Amino acid sequence: MFQPQLDPNGQYYFFSGGAQIGGGMGGMKPLAQNGTVVVAQDGAVALYNSKGELIDQAPAAQVSYKKAAISMGTSIYVTLGEKRYSVGLGSWASDMAAGDVASAIKTGSGMRRLSKSKNATGQLIEALDHFK
Repeated sequence: MFQPQLDPNGQYYFFSGGAQIGGGMGGMKPLAQNGTVVVAQDGAVALYNSKGELIDQAPAAQVSYKKAAISMGTSIYVTLGEKRYSVGLGSWASDMAAGDVASAIKTGSGMRRLSKSKNATGQLIEALDHFK
C-alpha cells in the first residue's frame, strides 16, 4: 500500500485536523466530522477519519481538486485516483455540515470562523497546486 512520506525533519507539507470529509455521490456521504487531511512532502494526499483511520490516499500524480461553488470558499472536492471527496476545513465547515449557517453568519465569531476556514482551504489549495 502507498504511504505518504515525511520529510527528513518529520514534517508534512500540509496538515489539517478538524476536517469535514464526505464521499459517495457528490461527496455528500459523511465520512469524517473531525478528520485529517495530509499533503506529504512528495505531494501525496491522505484523508483520515475522526478515529485516525485511513479513508483514502493517492500519490501526487493521481490527485486533482475543484473548488466547491456553494461553500463560500471553505470546501473543495478532491479526487484521489478514481474517488471524489468533499473536504471542508475549520469550524465554519462544521457549521455548514450541521446546517447551522444562518446562526453562524449572524455572529461576529461566525464571520471569524468563516475567514479561518477560507484561509485553511486556501492553504490546502496552495499545497495541492505546488505539486502540479
